[in-house]
Amino acid sequence: MRKEPSELWWENITGPQQLVSAVEYAVQDGRSVILRHPGFLPWEGLLRDLTRVTDTVIIDRPVKKDEIIPNILEHFPRKYAINCPPVYKNQLEFIKSQHVFQERTVWLSVKSGVPADQIIRFISDYRGDDHRDYGAFILAVSEEASIPTVSETVKVIHYQDYVRASSLRLFTALLAEDTPRIPEHMAEYGAAVMASVCAPDPELIPELMEETDISRQMPDTVLRQLWQEGVLAERDVLPGHPYGLLANEKGFETRIWRAQLQTLFSVIEAERTDIVKAHYDDIREALHTPYWDKKEEEFRIIKDPVNHCVIDDPYDAEIGVLARMLTLYRDKEETKKLWYLPEPETRERIGFLRMCRNSLAHITPCSPDSVARLLEKSG
Repeated sequence: MRKEPSELWWENITGPQQLVSAVEYAVQDGRSVILRHPGFLPWEGLLRDLTRVTDTVIIDRPVKKDEIIPNILEHFPRKYAINCPPVYKNQLEFIKSQHVFQERTVWLSVKSGVPADQIIRFISDYRGDDHRDYGAFILAVSEEASIPTVSETVKVIHYQDYVRASSLRLFTALLAEDTPRIPEHMAEYGAAVMASVCAPDPELIPELMEETDISRQMPDTVLRQLWQEGVLAERDVLPGHPYGLLANEKGFETRIWRAQLQTLFSVIEAERTDIVKAHYDDIREALHTPYWDKKEEEFRIIKDPVNHCVIDDPYDAEIGVLARMLTLYRDKEETKKLWYLPEPETRERIGFLRMCRNSLAHITPCSPDSVARLLEKSG
């Protein structure tokens, strides 16, 4: 049975799974947790379930030091709120002596833009050291929030210490394998380009993957459509998040190019190697035969365009050299090709591979049609 993307992310991908365990271990050890994240937590509800959160308290406005505990107690039996002292120090003593939070894990959710400094101070001051007697708190705050020195009963956990780019790539690859809309021979590319477009937010990927025809559409175009239709997860527009790129028509170009470079360049190289292998003797003979340079009006030998040295081994002839050899002649009259290749399909394929390689070399993404054509041989 297919797992929900949220379950796959938090229960099966190593980095997120380890983060859940780190929070669990800290709480079981009687410590509260400050969980620092990049501005969002994907599928936060499931994360709370997996860390055995019993209560969630939303703090949606700035609070003073002596308002924090009364605010939290509003979510518990009324007797605690009624009897809670007005002074902060006495409030701390009260909730500990009454064991208000025994065996409970309270998730404190601070709304965007609300300062968290007083809440952090409270968690540090609480100093619960036994979950069975005093429970624990989990506070999720952005990495941008300033964290003062906290007591030894608080563990600060950084989301990005556990969840890295490799976590996103693995998650996307597993989803791609189970998405019928993505052809098997395009699954690796589809996973790479969608992970790059959506980074660092995995919650955007499942919907994007379901809606994108990877052989015809660029993922960023579909992402914009889904955003406009309001079907994607709500997020604050933060630095590094894909939502911050949506307004710029070319905002995703570098991300797409990087994914294509990682997945398509090796395909081009593999095909080039196969072509050389199939025509090794003819290419070697042509490499050692002078061609007529019409511009300079002299005979020359093919040289490496980077090192400017003679190419002895055909396997060292990059795709641009092979394509050029097909256009050159052995004689001034231009009647004998330097490398005669009778198959028009192979000649056309070499030209196409050169075009794709040049596009990637100039930091320009290949079009969806070109990607589909490039990968069709592996289908």
